[in-house]
Amino acid sequence: QARWFSLLFDERDNIRAALSWANDTGDVEAGMYITSGLDRFWDNFDIREGLGWLDEFLHKPKSKAYPVARAKALCTQGRYLEYLQQSVQARSAAHESLDLCRAYGDKEGEIDALLLLGLMSDPLTSIELNLQALALAQALDDTLRQADALNNLGFDNRDIKTRVGYWENAIALYREAGDLRDLAWLLGYLGFFLALNGDIEPAEKCLDESNLLVQQLQPGSFVSNVAKDGYAQLAFMRG
Repeated sequence: QARWFSLLFDERDNIRAALSWANDTGDVEAGMYITSGLDRFWDNFDIREGLGWLDEFLHKPKSKAYPVARAKALCTQGRYLEYLQQSVQARSAAHESLDLCRAYGDKEGEIDALLLLGLMSDPLTSIELNLQALALAQALDDTLRQADALNNLGFDNRDIKTRVGYWENAIALYREAGDLRDLAWLLGYLGFFLALNGDIEPAEKCLDESNLLVQQLQPGSFVSNVAKDGYAQLAFMRG
């Protein structure tokens, strides 16, 4: 994963050239697939540029002729709009993506749309949506999407033991899937949470691994080093 993040960063001008070609030749389907398929690249490189390409292709009337590609593009668009706090537009994109995925039998896309809607919902609705996503991911034996659903369920749950249990299960699945970026992020959050609750030794273990993974993923990958917040909390507790 670290190698691919670096490679994509080096190839960013070729990515732009490919998307420009798709736009100029009217290959809207390719444009939507490429842009949405590179969602983690835009996460690392420039969300606003990625959103600009998605808007370019999705606004073309021809995009509706390719419902599966459109659904994937809408889900990525919705996630970026939510990042930028444009919640009304984000929710609209997520709902349309979910409807298209269900209509055309795209189960992976349905899970992604459910996870996205969970991020924009009240806690009880979010739990329900994430449990739906988890059940679908388990039926498909989709390790990474199971991890994402468990990750979200941990944030939704206020019971300490339940939250930690969800996160520990998600961490095990991120390891299995080889997703170092989300593994680093969630280990940092778990370490910070454990530190806040006075569990010093397990907190340090999580924070140390998270910090090590963040260093491993550079360059070419922007990963928020949540572990630093955890280290700060430990230092504060120790005076």
